[in-house]
Amino acid sequence: MDIAIQLHIITGRVPDPIHFHTPEEQALSPQTQLAMFYEVTGVLVNEFIFGKILDRHPNLRLVCSEFEISWIPNFMWRLDHMQDAMSHRLVLPKLDMRASDYMRKRIWHGVIDDLYATETIEYLGADRVLWGSDFPHIRSIGLEARNHVAKAFEPFSAADQALLTSKNAAEVFNIN
Repeated sequence: MDIAIQLHIITGRVPDPIHFHTPEEQALSPQTQLAMFYEVTGVLVNEFIFGKILDRHPNLRLVCSEFEISWIPNFMWRLDHMQDAMSHRLVLPKLDMRASDYMRKRIWHGVIDDLYATETIEYLGADRVLWGSDFPHIRSIGLEARNHVAKAFEPFSAADQALLTSKNAAEVFNIN
């Protein structure tokens, strides 16, 4: 169908803590708030990477939206650790490439206001990160988006800034 698939925060199995109503539900809120940001890891590792969806569908465009990006370097290390050091203990399929390379070459990652975005973008590559504001939702940075983006991406070249703020999105979503 030539459309991108988005794995979006709050579309997994972790309930949205903002919509909890009972005191029992609200007591789960801090744990659930954190769990929401990591629910994508299981889907990526089980289905898309080691489940070989990305190998079977080389033209599939996959976007992890609103999970931020600072978790990615550690996750990439874990993927390679499973593929290499743990391969004698885990029964894993043979992949077409290094496990971490799927994160760097096959998946795009959304960022709004991650404190460690600069370091992660340098590690991951500016060609795989999409900036978004999520306005007007709670994760939004509000109406100061232009100032926020200018400050957040100041360390990057003009070419990388264009990738982060528009060109990557145009590529992923086939916008000319």
